[in-house]
Amino acid sequence: MGLVFYSGELNRMGTGLDFEKIMPYVIANYVPVGVLGLAIAGLLAAFMSTFDSTVNAGAAYIVNDIYKRYIRPEADNKSIIRMSYFASILIVVEGIAFGAYATSIHTIMQWLVSGLGGGFAAPNILKWHWWRLNGYGYFWGMVFGIGSALLCPVLFPGMDPLYAFPYIMLASAIASVAGSLLTEKDDEEVLIKFYTTVRPWGFWGPVREKAMKRDPSLASEISAGRDLLNVLIGVIWQMTFVFVPILLVMKSFKWMIFAVIIMVITSIFLKKNWYERLGND
Repeated sequence: MGLVFYSGELNRMGTGLDFEKIMPYVIANYVPVGVLGLAIAGLLAAFMSTFDSTVNAGAAYIVNDIYKRYIRPEADNKSIIRMSYFASILIVVEGIAFGAYATSIHTIMQWLVSGLGGGFAAPNILKWHWWRLNGYGYFWGMVFGIGSALLCPVLFPGMDPLYAFPYIMLASAIASVAGSLLTEKDDEEVLIKFYTTVRPWGFWGPVREKAMKRDPSLASEISAGRDLLNVLIGVIWQMTFVFVPILLVMKSFKWMIFAVIIMVITSIFLKKNWYERLGND
């Protein structure tokens, strides 16, 4: 609706295009009374549910994973409750501080997706495809990655987060590898059980050999190429679910039919090349 009814105003903005004005404009000018209140209440509810769940989850991490485990393992319930209050307030204050420096939702989302995303991408990829990654490597990869994401806007204020992504991810990857190699490897039984259950592809040579000695049926390799192809087709398939309703609202029926055809073709492909093979693999 925003793209259809607000297109004229968007064109008049020229290079100063601000997509954040689309939703308020549509709600204020095209949503009828009654539905308008419902829409605003829904947006507020979505905001509050995200806000409180984030604050509560963050406080739980601080209290359970740091305070109770490393600082005061013998803490009583009253101390834990007080620490929960303090952690919640700290998270809210940090959020306000971040918000004060954000110039727009688009800017902060770019940093979250490109900058901060690069900070935890490497350890989360390595944990599936490299047998030697352990908890220490994962921890230091996250620390260096998130630290780099936080420092980049300060040290290089003019750098686009998208261009900073590979550098942040590289720093995180180096820290993950170094942290893993400088510490003890994970328990062999845990690694073998994980490989037998998940059957990941990648750098699992030593674990794969030991797992295959116990279960020769594991010798049938999982096709990495097929998995990557399914991921690519799956992304296209998922995007069609986004485009079809948008094109319908815009009354671009020609492109909508084209998107539906792609949706059907990719659905059939994924059924044959992914879903029907789950039992075999």
